[in-house]
Amino acid sequence: MLRGKNDDEIRALIRPFIDPTITMSHGRALNHEQVKSCGLTVDLMDLQGDLWKAVWDLYMRGKYLVDTTSVCKLVETVDDCYTVTGE
Repeated sequence: MLRGKNDDEIRALIRPFIDPTITMSHGRALNHEQVKSCGLTVDLMDLQGDLWKAVWDLYMRGKYLVDTTSVCKLVETVDDCYTVTGE
């Protein structure tokens, strides 16, 4: 989505993703307007739709795992799941 931009332009555009002074927290989400202003394409989901329900369920399961166990990082791909424990 940022094809054609040079490295400096990209760094400036993605600043909200990497600068904690903007979100005031590492884990705080950016809303769709903030993401659009970074030059990214955003498709809003129907909050009553099946896709959103599946995404929210996956998010809540991951949050529960990290909040209630020794897992401090969870990375999932189509084929694999990786966890890092804080012990």
